[in-house]
Amino acid sequence: MTEPAAGLISIIVPVYRTERVLPALLDSMLAQTWMQWEAVLVIDGSPDRSIDVARAYAASDARFRVIDAPNRGIGAARNLGLDAAKGSLIAFADSDDILQPTALESLIAAMRAGDTEMSTGIGEDFFSGRRRRRMRYWTMQGPHFASAGVYDILDTPSLLEDHVVWAKLFRRELIDRAGVRFPEGVQCEDIHPMLRLQLAAGRIAVVPESVYLHRRHLETVSADYMRARTLRDWISQARATVATAVATDDRTIIEHYVGGHVLDQWWSRAAEITAIERDLAIGVESLAADILAAIGPSPRRLDPLRTAALAFFAAGAPSRRWVLGASTDSGPLTSPDRRNGTRVAVAALEAASQLDTDDAVEARMAAELLVNRVLAPVAFGLARPQDVAARLVESARDQIDRIGSAAFTAVAVVSAPATLPVGEHAASARAVLDRMPLRVARLRRVMLDDHHVLFEGIIAGHESPDPSEAIALVVRGRSSRFTQLVSLDAARGHDGVLHWRATLPVTRRMVGRELTLALRLTRRHRAPAELAVHAQSTPGPLSSVSLRVSFSGSSPVVLRVRRA
Repeated sequence: MTEPAAGLISIIVPVYRTERVLPALLDSMLAQTWMQWEAVLVIDGSPDRSIDVARAYAASDARFRVIDAPNRGIGAARNLGLDAAKGSLIAFADSDDILQPTALESLIAAMRAGDTEMSTGIGEDFFSGRRRRRMRYWTMQGPHFASAGVYDILDTPSLLEDHVVWAKLFRRELIDRAGVRFPEGVQCEDIHPMLRLQLAAGRIAVVPESVYLHRRHLETVSADYMRARTLRDWISQARATVATAVATDDRTIIEHYVGGHVLDQWWSRAAEITAIERDLAIGVESLAADILAAIGPSPRRLDPLRTAALAFFAAGAPSRRWVLGASTDSGPLTSPDRRNGTRVAVAALEAASQLDTDDAVEARMAAELLVNRVLAPVAFGLARPQDVAARLVESARDQIDRIGSAAFTAVAVVSAPATLPVGEHAASARAVLDRMPLRVARLRRVMLDDHHVLFEGIIAGHESPDPSEAIALVVRGRSSRFTQLVSLDAARGHDGVLHWRATLPVTRRMVGRELTLALRLTRRHRAPAELAVHAQSTPGPLSSVSLRVSFSGSSPVVLRVRRA
């Protein structure tokens, strides 16, 4: 291969069955404000007339080069394009997408200004036809996309979440130095090479503007990530990325990429485990084992439900205990809502009954299912009708007795909605939750001034808060539709315990109601969880010049505020 031409951008485009939309991409290249480019169009054995479209453009503009190859998949096509590319700079595009007019100019300017080997812009999903709308691609949501600059991977590990090779520009030296080739014969072929390129680059220049339009339609790989082949290929590539992240021996990268990005994607597949055939379920379990080995048994930034599920999958329990391959949209781990709450609760109740409660890992999973997928949907009005809700609560009680209290001590209830239902069975489910030995926050001190109630307490065994976590005090009417969220301060003390302090301003709507307290833990990409606030004993009545507070409970704390 000849020496790469300085300043020339080689845009590598695998082409397969895109005859109708390929002209839109090629026209967008002709409209580029940066003129020094070549398009290497690799026709991957396409059965339509895509090659005729490509040759027509090549006949009118020599910057288009056409390679006619037998069908071997997108990875092989990208590798052929790399071998044929003449430029010192490399970009990738999918043949059904579109470049924004200033894409190449913006990316090369950012790269040169920051003296980096890689630059990235923002890609937007778009829907053609009647659904003409755009939204930012999901891997490009991080705060670093808000302003131009050069970001170091170790300082901004969220950059690693952006695992697509399009909407970017790479120096050829970077690709060669990293030894990057795309895996052949698989879908999801760019996620592992992308991670390797990011780690090799170390520093990335960001263009905070749209440079790329990503067409969404039913034939794209991302349209259905649960398709058997897509899922199988994703598992293999995800496991490769975990191994690469672990090989860096850098805890920032491992915890963020493996314990954040990979685990988030793993959870989306794990939540649908009962709809997956057994061989694929075993693959999801193997990935769970890889993740757990990488991030350790007490993962940071991980809610209790996912902690339990990760250990449960890593132990290979779903493929041993549950019926797999069922055609259902509501498995036992599916997040419940008003449409599927009853189906999720019924599935979770059945799934919990199949677990071996003498096994600590399976007992913990059963506890999470009963609390957060059976009782919580009933308590929050998501599981109906009333006769079904009644049976769910009664059956959950029976299983709770079978499991024993030890399995529940690390369980935290998913966050309640702002307005709680007032029905009998919802109240019954909440009463069961109140009596259970779940994970709680402790109240150590209550004080008053003229217009506020001040609370101080601890969360034993909780890590120091990080930027991805928010902790707030939730004040809720026990038997009325009242909820108030109060910010709080939290810091780790010398005793190794997380101490929290909140100041509750007393409002007119609050006066005279029975109120309960909870701490809401909210983390990025995680379901919010709540820890009920308990006290060692029921606090005595308090009074100030303007306020009086009386308590009627300690587990959980129940209080009533009155004007003096």
